[in-house]
Amino acid sequence: MKKLKTFKELNELSTNTYSDLMNKTSNYPWSKFFSKNPDKDTNIKELGTQQCRINKLSRERFEQEFYKEFPIGSITINTSEGEYVFDDIKFKSNFTYYDIIFKGKGKYGMDDYLWIMPSGNEYYIDKKGLTITDDKSDEIIRDLLKYNKKELNI
Repeated sequence: MKKLKTFKELNELSTNTYSDLMNKTSNYPWSKFFSKNPDKDTNIKELGTQQCRINKLSRERFEQEFYKEFPIGSITINTSEGEYVFDDIKFKSNFTYYDIIFKGKGKYGMDDYLWIMPSGNEYYIDKKGLTITDDKSDEIIRDLLKYNKKELNI
């Protein structure tokens, strides 16, 4: 007799699943805008309303799973200006497009924030002159950015 797979074995509740759902429902504002239904904002059967709900729930679940995978304060990178600790992600849109934020100590002992943004297959650092000093830190950054928007073949 064949054993049934559990949800985790099916990979139903993973960060990647929620990322894909956000990407697939990212056009909900346009779906609502072009709808001819007069109660498009309150009708739960309206496509745009459904996509909006799925997108928002997927984002919440994505963040929960992302922070389980990459706990805040437990990931460090080495830069030319010292060590920085993973502090947060910042979404930029309705789909999985986000920056990662690290926190370090500045010249005078105050918190100094470093924003890293995806740029194609690379990434961009918001501080001019700052560089990543080792391959492990580069791998960590790429791993943190791996869920950024993917092109979908729909």
